[in-house]
Amino acid sequence: MTVGAPPATSSPMPRRRVLPCTITGVVVVALAIAAWFIAEAVVRDQVIKTIREQAITNLALPDDQQIDVELTGMVLPQVIGGTLKDVRVSSENVVFGPFAGDVVVTASAVPVRGDGNIADGVAEVTINAEQLRGLMTVIDGFPVDTLGIAEPDVTVTTEIAA
Repeated sequence: MTVGAPPATSSPMPRRRVLPCTITGVVVVALAIAAWFIAEAVVRDQVIKTIREQAITNLALPDDQQIDVELTGMVLPQVIGGTLKDVRVSSENVVFGPFAGDVVVTASAVPVRGDGNIADGVAEVTINAEQLRGLMTVIDGFPVDTLGIAEPDVTVTTEIAA
């Protein structure tokens, strides 16, 4: 120790800036979450539009046909994985040749890129009495005017010559 010199003191350690680092981390995480949800919304919208356009094109439906598409779960991971888990497509008054009906199609494990088979699918067509009459007009001699629906039965009245 030198005489007359002030005693050596240790300089204070620089204080860590914990608060700015924490705020930055929270902002980065919040932006990542927001980006994920925005990407999910964009991808979901695009998948729904694509399914709707494919239905209109493949079934030769009018461009203004109302088609509802429902997808289960988060779509972005399903698209990345290449398969949509569950898809439900529905539309009312879909015209098929001489008749129209309400259609609901549900499918599972639908490939996104079109290079595979759907694992499971069901199509349901619901028709009313008038739509049923339109369908039956294609059968020559069928008494369409007497056709009716008394749920859950279909009725028809006819005379049989003895």
